[in-house]
Amino acid sequence: MRQWCDGIMLSTILVAVGCCLWGQLSAEAQEPVNPNASQKTREVLKLLYDLPNRPDHRVIVGQTLHVFCGGLMYQGGELRQGPGTVCADVNKRMADIYNKFGVWVGIVAAEYTDWGNFTKESKIMSAALNPSLIAHAHRGGLVKLHFHPANPKGGNQHGPPVTWAELRDPGETHDHYMHVLNATVAGLRELRDHGVVVLWQPYHGRDSGGFWWAMRGAGAMAQADYKQMWAHMVDYFNKAGLDNILYVQDWYYGGRAGDIKQLYVGDALVDIVGYDAMAGTDAKGVPQLYPWEYDNLLSFGKPVGINQNYPYAPDDYTPGDMYAQIIDIRHRAPRIVYSINFDNDHVNDSWNMDWSIAGNLNSDKLVADPWIINAPIFNTTPPPPPPTPGR
Repeated sequence: MRQWCDGIMLSTILVAVGCCLWGQLSAEAQEPVNPNASQKTREVLKLLYDLPNRPDHRVIVGQTLHVFCGGLMYQGGELRQGPGTVCADVNKRMADIYNKFGVWVGIVAAEYTDWGNFTKESKIMSAALNPSLIAHAHRGGLVKLHFHPANPKGGNQHGPPVTWAELRDPGETHDHYMHVLNATVAGLRELRDHGVVVLWQPYHGRDSGGFWWAMRGAGAMAQADYKQMWAHMVDYFNKAGLDNILYVQDWYYGGRAGDIKQLYVGDALVDIVGYDAMAGTDAKGVPQLYPWEYDNLLSFGKPVGINQNYPYAPDDYTPGDMYAQIIDIRHRAPRIVYSINFDNDHVNDSWNMDWSIAGNLNSDKLVADPWIINAPIFNTTPPPPPPTPGR
């Protein structure tokens, strides 16, 4: 059990002991949410649990695709819609990494709902995205998808409030919601049929005020309703035969914007937990993950990932340092098992934001670091053997 915790830099002996206990328990808690999960899906989940055991090759790096071209921008803190389009080459970010460094990163990520055209019946971008996702899976990589359907009452990202009863019971809101859920099932089935395991991140940012399922704001949803919506989705996907899904509950931070332990939907509904910030401080010295937030994330006993990382840059126009990401994970949050670089494609292109791995500094050092896993994921250094009994 000592090997399980070697190298973990925590602030107190009590926390370190707790980490060891967590490691011991996690080996017994690797059953996926879907009891009918495929063998490949189970192997991916087991790998995520096992990665912190390794002396190296323990953090899977990923890149979010550049999906939206124009039409979306933030105004006054709100995402506003213009005439959006899906980019002609959504795979460009991944290709840029390969062309520069000769590697395919381990995870490709994307938004699955069409933010370029908000309607009450959100469109799923499976036709535009699935070919790239399937190709990456066949390289030995993983796929992670975000799911942010528009408000089925308002046709936008935020209010008016929606209750679980309105989603469940027959009526216009229910019909709009089930339309997007059925389209999602169709897209995910195609991925399943091509052997693609999906890290599925729905309704993220529950600790925010920016979405219709958030804990506060114009569309604030009660925790009981949020959990019912999540549980229904899981049950619906399981009954649809989606044995390729691992469920990711994600927050913006580890607790500063809301008590994530109270916002958690429960062990039976979550395979992986994650957050949307760096592991340390940003380029201006502002903490992005406090030690107590890291402890919060570990407390669930699930694999922990960074779902939206970004370069350490002084502003939105200057290339930033990519290598600092893995340095901070190694020293501040060493049990993190994956880190996906976000692509700020849902703002006006004239802002000139580029958060991609290939578009910033020291990316060659990031993808070559001994802690990093690129594709193919299962063709890397195996974990060390368990200690000999009695020693």
